[in-house]
Amino acid sequence: MWQVKIEDEAATAFEGKDLTEDDKVIIQTWAETVATHGPNELLKRPSVWADHSLHGEWEGHRASSFSYTGRIIYK
Repeated sequence: MWQVKIEDEAATAFEGKDLTEDDKVIIQTWAETVATHGPNELLKRPSVWADHSLHGEWEGHRASSFSYTGRIIYK
C-alpha cells in the first residue's frame, strides 16, 4: 500500500473553491489509485492521467493530469 500525502497548499485548494466538484472527484480517484496500486498504475492509462516525469528544478518529481489545465505534481 502506498501513502498519499497532500501538502498544505494543495489541501487549501482542495477544501476551498479553487477546484470544481468534478476536479475533486477526479483527484480523489487519482489518490485512491496510487494508494491502492502505486504510481505505476497511472502509466497503464496514459489517455486518462498523462503521467510523466519532470525535469529541471522539478527533477525527481512526476506530474499527472486531472483536467485540461489541472496537474498533480508528486514524488
